Amino acid sequence: MDESRGRRRWSRPVFLGLMIVGVTAGHMLVPVTRQVPHDLVVRLFYLPIALGGAWFGLWGGLGTAGLIT
Repeated sequence: MDESRGRRRWSRPVFLGLMIVGVTAGHMLVPVTRQVPHDLVVRLFYLPIALGGAWFGLWGGLGTAGLIT
């Protein structure tokens, strides 16, 4: 296995993890009293679930959703 293939193998899970951490941080930092921005940040949780499903199939999407909840 060459080096670029090894990097690609880990780049998608790392990107998903960073996306989940970023959206979670935004969710915690935006106050509930700011309703519209808070709702938008909550909707951003759909992106890593969709990407997990697209990149890793059904179990990837379900696993990502389980990790988020």
